[in-house]
Amino acid sequence: MKQKLIIISLLIGLTAPLITTSCSNNKHDSTKESTEQDTTDTSSEVTSSESQTLLYLDNSKSMLGYSKDIPGYINVLTQLTKYRKNTQVLLCCDNYKPLTGNVVDQVKRLNYGGSSLLHDDLRTMVNKVNDNNIIFFVTDGIMSGTTEDIKKDKEWTKRHAADLKLSIKEIFQGRNDLAVSVYQFASQFDGTYFCYDNNPNNITTQRYFYVFVLGKDESVKEFKSKIVGTEYFKPVNQLHIIDKLPLTGGINVKNTQKSVVNSDTVWVFDLKEINNKKDDPKMLVVTVKASPFRNELNENQIENLSEKFRVTAGGREVSTDDISYDSGSGKYTIKLNPSAYGKQFDVEIEVPFSIPGWVALSSCADDMYMKGKNKADNKTFLLQEFIGGMVQGKLGENELLYKTTVHVKRTK
Repeated sequence: MKQKLIIISLLIGLTAPLITTSCSNNKHDSTKESTEQDTTDTSSEVTSSESQTLLYLDNSKSMLGYSKDIPGYINVLTQLTKYRKNTQVLLCCDNYKPLTGNVVDQVKRLNYGGSSLLHDDLRTMVNKVNDNNIIFFVTDGIMSGTTEDIKKDKEWTKRHAADLKLSIKEIFQGRNDLAVSVYQFASQFDGTYFCYDNNPNNITTQRYFYVFVLGKDESVKEFKSKIVGTEYFKPVNQLHIIDKLPLTGGINVKNTQKSVVNSDTVWVFDLKEINNKKDDPKMLVVTVKASPFRNELNENQIENLSEKFRVTAGGREVSTDDISYDSGSGKYTIKLNPSAYGKQFDVEIEVPFSIPGWVALSSCADDMYMKGKNKADNKTFLLQEFIGGMVQGKLGENELLYKTTVHVKRTK
C-alpha cells in the first residue's frame, strides 16, 4: 500500500569564514597596541563599479622560506594575481604598502620583516569587503604574542592561546554579510622558522601555508568554482563558510495547506488524512537535503551530522534514533509522531557546522619539535585555535550554520 506522508523538504546550504595573521620581526604579533607606526591601510579606494582583487601578503621573516619553492608557493601567487585584471598586492608588514610590478618576480626580494597586529590586519581586510571585490590573504597561519611579551615570558603564547583565539573571534562576530574559504597548501620550505619562544631555527622541510578568501557570497563561490583544482591551485585541504538564503526559504510541504499567521508560515494537516490507511506509518517525515557543498566534507562527517542535529518538537528533544541519513539521496530524515504533540506545535532544527578533521590533524599546541628530527610532522602551531576562533565568530558559540522553526497545526 502506498504510504501517505507529510514531507517537509529543507534545503541546507553551508556557509564559510576567513583567517589571518599579523607579523613581527619573526612571528605574528597579535595583542600589542602599536605606538611606533601608523597601521592605516594605504591601498587606494575602489569605486563601486570596479571589480577588484586585494591580495594581502604576509611578509614576516618566517615567510621567506616559501619564496624559494617555484612549483608550490610561487605558482599559487601567480594564480591569485591573475584571477582578475584589476589586482592590488599589499604587504602586511609594511603598513599595507602596495607592491607595484610583477609580484612573482619580486617575491624573493621583498622586505621580510617589520611588524603589524593580527586583529588590525583582520579588521582592515573585513572592512575592505564590498560587493565588487574579493580579498586573498596568504600566510603561514601561525599566531604569536608580541616580541616584548615573549621576552618577558617564553611560554606566553602557549599560556594565552585562548586569548589569541578570542582576538580572531571578535573580528567576525556579527558579520553575516561575509563568506570565507580557507585553503591549505603543502610547500617546500627552506628558511628560518621561529618556535613559540621566538628562537630561530634554520630548516629545510615541507610546511603548510594558507590562502584565506574573504568576500560576499557570490564572489567567494565564484572563485571556488573557477579556480580550485586548476593547474596552479590544488589545495590539500579546504574549509568553507558561505552563507545561503534563510533555511525557511527552501521548505516545501506536501499534503498540507500552507497559511501565513502573523508573518509566520504555518503548515496545516488533517491527522485523519494521515491515519486513514491501515499500513500507514502515521508519522510526519521531515526530510533535510544536504548542502551542495556537502562533498567538501568527508563522508563520515556527513553521516555523523544526523547525530549532531538538535531537533525539538513541541518543546521536547527528538531522539537521534529518529534521525537518519541516506548517502544515496543525500538526505537526512526526521520522523515525528504528530499524535504526541497536540493540535499545534513547532519543530525546531539546529544544524551545526562541523570543522573538518584535517584542522585538528594539522595543528599542534607545542612546536618545539621543529628543533629536532621530526620536522616532517608538518604541523601549524595553534591552527585549531585560529580556525576555531574564526568559526565561532562567524557562527556563534554553538557553531550553528542554521536554526529554523517549522510551525505545524492540526485541524482535526
